[in-house]
Amino acid sequence: MSKYKTLQHTEWEYGYHAIFIPKTVSVKARAREVSRTSSKPKDEKRDKVTCASCWAHVRRKFVEAEDVEPERVARVLDWIRGFYRIEDEIREEKLEGEAKLERRTRQSKPLVTELFAWLEQDLVASALVPTNPFTNAARHALKLKPYLEVFLSDPEVPIDTNHLERALRPIPSPALANSISG
Repeated sequence: MSKYKTLQHTEWEYGYHAIFIPKTVSVKARAREVSRTSSKPKDEKRDKVTCASCWAHVRRKFVEAEDVEPERVARVLDWIRGFYRIEDEIREEKLEGEAKLERRTRQSKPLVTELFAWLEQDLVASALVPTNPFTNAARHALKLKPYLEVFLSDPEVPIDTNHLERALRPIPSPALANSISG
């Protein structure tokens, strides 16, 4: 059972975030915290609201750079695939709470740390032009680092927000489909 009662998907200057609100926060306070947090999450609000970024969105940024920097992108995608492989194992083994957190700490955290260290080092060493798509993807990931790492410290926070995006997609009604098609 999740300790969060509300999930909200919001956008701020660095991209999309999921906002996880604890069950202990009242409805009125939740609305206040979400509206204050949606412009840019602040660390002092993390006791009430948890903001997490989506690894799937970061992955897409690197995929967009694949034509320009195929070797670098392949390396990053291997790391990200590793995170998802570990999450699949966690799901298959039905791990929850502390067991899930321990697995993430033992297996995912070293990979995440290694990826960010490599991105920082590669950006400095490669001296790619600022408009290079790989440079943009790497900078994007580095800006989101604290929010991408939230899943490592909270077992209730998923690695991505795909489940929220699917829930946000409207289900087309037959009447609307007929009116569109003609």
